[in-house]
Amino acid sequence: MKNQIREYLKLKYQVRLIPLSEEDGGGWLAEIPDLKGCCSDGETAEEALKNIEEAKEIWFTTAIKRGQKIPLPTLDQEEQYSGKFTLRLPKFLHKNLAEAAREEEVSLNSYILSMLSLNFGKAQSTRSNSLTVYVFNQLDEFPKKRYENELFSLNSRLWEEANLINPTGGKNCG
Repeated sequence: MKNQIREYLKLKYQVRLIPLSEEDGGGWLAEIPDLKGCCSDGETAEEALKNIEEAKEIWFTTAIKRGQKIPLPTLDQEEQYSGKFTLRLPKFLHKNLAEAAREEEVSLNSYILSMLSLNFGKAQSTRSNSLTVYVFNQLDEFPKKRYENELFSLNSRLWEEANLINPTGGKNCG
C-alpha cells in the first residue's frame, strides 16, 4: 500500500488556493478539485500548500483502504474545454431569448454568452474571489440597449417562469 501511495503522490494534481475572509478565520484554503473533499488551510498560502500535501497523503491512504477508485489528475484546461457544449432548454425560454437577441440586434449565441458571462460573474463575486472571470473581447456584440439591471431582471423572470430557481450555496470542501 505504501508503494501505491508513493506513486499517487508523484502525480501532479492542480491545487486551488482560496483566501479566507476574516469572518471565516482568515488565512488560506488549499483544495485539490480532482480529489473530492481533499482540502486544508493555513495562515499563509505557503502553509496551506504544505498542509495540502499531508492532506493528500491521508486522502490517498483512506481511499485505498476503502477500495475507492482514485481519480487521475485532469488534463490541461486547454485540452479539456473546447468552448462548445449542447444545452437543452424549455421552448418558451428559447423563444424569449431569441426575441430578446433580435431586439438587441445580436445573434442568439452572442446574447446568451453576454447574459451568461454577466450573471456568472455576479454569482462568483458573491461566492468566492478564487475564480477567474474571463472578459470576452467582443464588446461590439454585447447587447447595446439594455443595462445590467434589466438583463438581470429578464434572466430572473425567465427562470421564475420556468420554476427553475436554484438556491446558491456556500463554498465547502465536501
